[in-house]
Amino acid sequence: MTKILLVEDDKAIVANLTEFLKSEGYAVKNVSGQTAALNLLAEDKADLVLLDVSLAEGNGFATCKAI
Repeated sequence: MTKILLVEDDKAIVANLTEFLKSEGYAVKNVSGQTAALNLLAEDKADLVLLDVSLAEGNGFATCKAI
């Protein structure tokens, strides 16, 4: 099963995307910030990371660069 990490701080977007992606057969994990995303990826790899550009803690560009 393809694993997706969703890095997003808007709860409505997280809920909608998670529901949709799971209904399509993807395993979805979500976090709301850069530190949490990097910590999770250090423990468990994802096949795809969907990043919000503007996060409360850092931003999607810095997170992408760190990954």
